[in-house]
Amino acid sequence: MNNEKSGKLLAEELMGRLIKERIILIEGTIDDDYAGRVIDQLEELEAVDEKKGIDMYLNSPGGSAQAALAICDAIKRIAPPVTTICLEKACCGAAIILACGARRFALPHSQILLYQPLFIQGVSDGAMESAGKQIVSAKEKIISILAKATGKEPSLLRKEINTDRILTAREAVELGVIDRVLPGAPSL
Repeated sequence: MNNEKSGKLLAEELMGRLIKERIILIEGTIDDDYAGRVIDQLEELEAVDEKKGIDMYLNSPGGSAQAALAICDAIKRIAPPVTTICLEKACCGAAIILACGARRFALPHSQILLYQPLFIQGVSDGAMESAGKQIVSAKEKIISILAKATGKEPSLLRKEINTDRILTAREAVELGVIDRVLPGAPSL
């Protein structure tokens, strides 16, 4: 068996084991297809046991704001509580997902990046106005979700998002994006 097939089978086996342990791993860029798979996993785990919690590990540069918002909707819609844990980084949409957990954690050296949705390259001039409205709408949804999750005023969160703020794990606790920093490797 070649290395590519062997690596793919190993990754599939690992994902199967994680799902059995009620763990969902979000790593890499979040797009519509990725969000669909995550939502399917959430619904599958709910069908197996709607009372037992789910752990969602995040290490993602973000991606599509709409795809991330769809995952947030699914987290809030299903019965089992979803605990979110940032392993290394949670940027933009991944940071929103992190904030949506019933319990929210990060490892000590994690970085959480809050920034506003960006224009998609390749938008024609004729579609620019419509795309701009969609981005403003997505930004307001993100601010609303963060305000509810953190208990902070939307005006403060708007400021944080407008400055593309990179938060340490401790700063994320102070802002209310996560509940607690998990113990990890000792600080250097």
